[in-house]
Amino acid sequence: MLKQVQHDERRIWNHLMPKPQAWQLNPASYPFSHRTETRFADMDVLGHINNVSMAGLFEHGRGMFNHAIEVQRRAPGQRWLIASVNLDYIAEAHFPEHVDIASGIARIGNSSWISHPRPFKAANARPPVSQPSC
Repeated sequence: MLKQVQHDERRIWNHLMPKPQAWQLNPASYPFSHRTETRFADMDVLGHINNVSMAGLFEHGRGMFNHAIEVQRRAPGQRWLIASVNLDYIAEAHFPEHVDIASGIARIGNSSWISHPRPFKAANARPPVSQPSC
């Protein structure tokens, strides 16, 4: 019965969340990457990195990416803000594995830009543990 429930859950989630494209699963597709550590305090009761901590890893990776592309150097009167963050969790992350947050800019508009960071398990660059877009 448990296997059937797990299969049904997977089928439902696969329907709701689009599968990542092949290039999105390749760390080499991203021009920037920052390795960060998971912490013991990041674990939930099942031993996974909890969702709130994963969001914090993304925030840190986004900050390092923004620093690398010198977002802080802007014109007088110009300011940056984050309008939207979406996270789709597609695999588990565990302590004490390191996570590489790979980042790139997906689209530049007239008054906005969209970055696409992706986390990869650092041990052997396995597929990402979630799919955010900012």
